[in-house]
Amino acid sequence: MMSFRDSTSRRLRRRVLRRRSGHLVRGLAGVSLAMGLVAAPHAVAAPVAGGDARNPAVYIADTFNDRVVKVRPVGDGQRTVAGRGLDLPYGVAVDRHGTVYIADTRHDRVVKRPAHGGSSTTVGTGLESPYGVAVDHDGNVYIADTGHHRVVKVAPDGVQTTVVDQGITSPTAIAPAPDGSLFVNDPYNHRVIKVPPHGGQFTTVPVDGLADPAGLALCRDGSLIVADPYNGTVHKVAPNGGPQSTVGVGLQFPTGVAVTRACDVFIADFNQSRVFRVDAGTGSQTTIGNRLWAPYALALGPDRREVTTGGR
Repeated sequence: MMSFRDSTSRRLRRRVLRRRSGHLVRGLAGVSLAMGLVAAPHAVAAPVAGGDARNPAVYIADTFNDRVVKVRPVGDGQRTVAGRGLDLPYGVAVDRHGTVYIADTRHDRVVKRPAHGGSSTTVGTGLESPYGVAVDHDGNVYIADTGHHRVVKVAPDGVQTTVVDQGITSPTAIAPAPDGSLFVNDPYNHRVIKVPPHGGQFTTVPVDGLADPAGLALCRDGSLIVADPYNGTVHKVAPNGGPQSTVGVGLQFPTGVAVTRACDVFIADFNQSRVFRVDAGTGSQTTIGNRLWAPYALALGPDRREVTTGGR
């Protein structure tokens, strides 16, 4: 019988595109790529504090290169943050102290890497193919335990509890809200759910025309940003049932989103191998990350003044 990991990886491979003769065509993930390009980066993390507000660090789960890299939109290039011992890292998050959390998917674990070096440890137990990870301002780590169709919470003291495990299928993205509630994508059911603080019955967030939701992020005013790749759209949903709009132009397959405190939206466009920044005030759109290859999800940081948490 095919395992969840194998069946999910096969499904994701069908989504990966590669360039052939100057055109984007469907291909197999993990193919050999030109030197210096990032192969299928799948998730990027948003630290919740620290750093440069105007030029935030971007942490990318460079999935098929089995590493996490750090880049800035301007200046100091790209460097590998973690790589040794990883196998298909699909998610990454960074807390306000700069600690990096990596969903090491094929190894069924989440790796915790200290901000200033030192030995890595693991977070969470009993995981199967975790694809997403997020951290709130209190240091709680949320894991999309994709293979078990649940989301778990690991408190700073290491105590693990299940946040939701009924009625969802293969969650991969998480966005914690300041009030303790949690937004989770439920891609196979074509919806985003909201789990109340301390658990309990979740509700469905109304998003018009949603296909398979991917990355999630929350603006400071409570607006929810949802990547909708199969519709080539990024949705912005106002809080409490307010109006819905779209963000960005010329998108092909947007899979990842992240926001600043001003609600500038960063969008990973998987097909175009680009990351766009959309200014909240003017709507102007600029491109960063020209050396990326199929960036799947993203968030920003670290910066206390600018960055809020996001998800894959």
